[in-house]
Amino acid sequence: MKKILLTFACTFFLISSYSQTLEKGNVIGFHVGTVKLNPDVTYNQWKSFFTEEWLPAINKEFEGEMMFYFLEGERGDLKENFSVLTVKSIQVRDKYWPEFNKSSEAFNTKLNNVIPVYNKLNALGEVKFESSTDWLVQ
Repeated sequence: MKKILLTFACTFFLISSYSQTLEKGNVIGFHVGTVKLNPDVTYNQWKSFFTEEWLPAINKEFEGEMMFYFLEGERGDLKENFSVLTVKSIQVRDKYWPEFNKSSEAFNTKLNNVIPVYNKLNALGEVKFESSTDWLVQ
């Protein structure tokens, strides 16, 4: 039940905050994780880098195909977690992730284009995704 409520809340957030409409066949991926920060890094420093540096870089690579958003647990069981939200079609998802937790060469090529930013993000802390589910809009 909590996951369903999280889905509805995040969907509402997506539609209202980014003025995008969800259409039948869109896929919303919730990838819930935590970060273990390096000793000299604060959560706010990590979050600022993630939202101001990493998201613009990765979104530029996937422009027109999908969009990544940062969602932060504000209250409830997942308060200390964050989620990366993507909106795309099954065809686009399968182009980059042909199997669950397995990226394609096309994805790796795009990731290599932003590897300097990715490496800086990883230098701030270790991200661990604890759950991942793709939801199909009906």
